Amino acid sequence: MVVWNGLPFLAEGIASVLRELRPQDDLLIIENGSTDGSAEWLRQNYPDVALLQTGCNLGGAGGFNAGMAIALRCPRCRFIWLLDNDIIVEPGALPPLLDQLAIEPNAVAAGSQICLYQQPNIVQEIGALLSPWLGALQQRGAGGPRQNPDQPPALVDYLAACSLLIRSAALHAIGFFPNFFIYYDDVEWGQRARRAGWTLWAVPASVIRHHFSGLKPVAAWREYYRKRNRTVFLALHPPRRGRQWALLAYLIHLHHLILYTHWRGHTLFHQTYSAARHDALTGQLGARELSPPPPPASLPTSLQTCAMVWIDLPGQPGDAQLLACRLQNSTPAIPCQIIDAAQSSCPASTSRPAAIVGDNYRLHTAWHAVIVYRYRDGQFTLLRHPIRDHIIAHLLHGLALLAAMSRAIPDFQRLRTRYRQGLTPFIPNKTYKNKY
Repeated sequence: MVVWNGLPFLAEGIASVLRELRPQDDLLIIENGSTDGSAEWLRQNYPDVALLQTGCNLGGAGGFNAGMAIALRCPRCRFIWLLDNDIIVEPGALPPLLDQLAIEPNAVAAGSQICLYQQPNIVQEIGALLSPWLGALQQRGAGGPRQNPDQPPALVDYLAACSLLIRSAALHAIGFFPNFFIYYDDVEWGQRARRAGWTLWAVPASVIRHHFSGLKPVAAWREYYRKRNRTVFLALHPPRRGRQWALLAYLIHLHHLILYTHWRGHTLFHQTYSAARHDALTGQLGARELSPPPPPASLPTSLQTCAMVWIDLPGQPGDAQLLACRLQNSTPAIPCQIIDAAQSSCPASTSRPAAIVGDNYRLHTAWHAVIVYRYRDGQFTLLRHPIRDHIIAHLLHGLALLAAMSRAIPDFQRLRTRYRQGLTPFIPNKTYKNKY
């Protein structure tokens, strides 16, 4: 179990894991340089549980690799169960995973049905498939009802390391996770395993609950690792039908973001996307120091005098929910409404409302709102001519897309050359503070 600043989850999570383990099993906790007192809490409450302190944040990939390296030193280790720290293991979660690896001798790993902690009957995912043309993840069962335990295991392309039982013997042939720090590390590992002839199985009878929210605010650090790692992933593992065209399409998308954010003065995200492109091209993986976002600004005082506030942030549902909560807490008497992109018309209002918009807001919002603020990086900017701004934004999107098509071709050729020989999996070799 990799722990990084997970103190609120440790009591429930570790207790649930220990209840599930068999007498011959051991729990090894990788403490990834937490700053919230996790290490001290672990030593005080579970002094008999093995603890490896890395001394710094190695990310999910580096933390799991460090733990697997320790586990493989044990000659009796046949299976390694990877777990996030913000989970609850439901009773009976381990035996179905072990059974699946016993039934399928060619199976390299088995993964659990992952449900939401607060809504245990709602699925986060049960493994995932990769789309054949663009190589995008298609999570099985996401947002749907929990599957019955009698549902048969399914062959998948990807299993989340949130709860992943690995056949340890296979690691000697496949290697560990790539040095991606976070995001796409388990995806790349799964594709490498499948290319080597192994299979991955999602097992509905094994259930864990995960403290997960799909409504996370857009953050520069998330965008960096997702864009960099997916670029490298597509260079390493072209999808079945899209082949190399998937990488070219993604590079066009990345260059479009770089140009558009630059022309719109979106400095933080322009730097983020540029760094993701540069590091993918040069093979600079692992952790990266990124510019911190500015502290969030206070809500504009003019919103407190409006009859209603619309929140129009397409593609940013986490930011929209965050703003709605802030408005309800600061001005509970003023109603606010998140405008869904699927709505064909604006919500009814007795008077002209105020609006908080993102970069891709709807023209109807700009037309009907009495005052419009753009929300970007936690800051609010008054738009004096929102309709004109909306038109300019669409023109810049088109120009950026045209320019991105030509700029992506040289990067496409460089990436194919750089990753032609594959990627050496990251294996930790440093000396840690407390050896197991």
